[in-house]
Amino acid sequence: MAWGANGRYLTGKFDGERFTPDGGVKRHYFGNAYAGQSYSGAPGGRRVHIGWMRDGGDAFKGAPFNLQMTLPMDFTLRTEDGAPRLHAEPCKEAASLRQDTREWKNLTFASGGTDPLTDIRGDAFEIEAEILAETTAKEIGFRLFDEYPLVWKPADQTFSGIDGKVKPLDGRLRLRIFVDRVSLEVFANGTYQGRYIRQHPDRQAARIVANGGAIKIPVLRVHRLRPVWK
Repeated sequence: MAWGANGRYLTGKFDGERFTPDGGVKRHYFGNAYAGQSYSGAPGGRRVHIGWMRDGGDAFKGAPFNLQMTLPMDFTLRTEDGAPRLHAEPCKEAASLRQDTREWKNLTFASGGTDPLTDIRGDAFEIEAEILAETTAKEIGFRLFDEYPLVWKPADQTFSGIDGKVKPLDGRLRLRIFVDRVSLEVFANGTYQGRYIRQHPDRQAARIVANGGAIKIPVLRVHRLRPVWK
């Protein structure tokens, strides 16, 4: 596979001298993330990738640092529509940061209903969700701080901030959403995006979105994330 700094890549064969693509250019990496590096030989034979998040803008006002790296993520090749596709998931080691987990199972939600995320607070947290793709709703997903939509549209299979389609996997939209003090990183069915945000403590940190109908959420978890610094 040949991979570019902007998340565009080609799959194909390499004979030691020449790379021969087996299809057109694809992309799986969106937002502020750029120019990442990947490493082979990680435990379990994994290919681990860490990107750079650039163009912070207002996110860093008053902060004693500027810019950051992405979460480490595992790269794998998976088959989609008969062709190989690059798939990204956060490394399992990220789970070691979790604490104060809250979980809901087999949740049904519609606009105007009681949102279980009402008392979720900001700073640093992770949302894990599996949402059934079959729904009458026009948009499904989440909205953070009443400003940042993370919604999927079943009609055209598009997701906020991602070009092209994000197709269901086994009939589900699987999301891993990581919120840190100035950043937001999202894994949507193996496609990644990272962006900078401004948290608003006076607003609800996260809301479920189900515009135009009810949605079924077999699994929903929210984890508070502890700092990595000692």
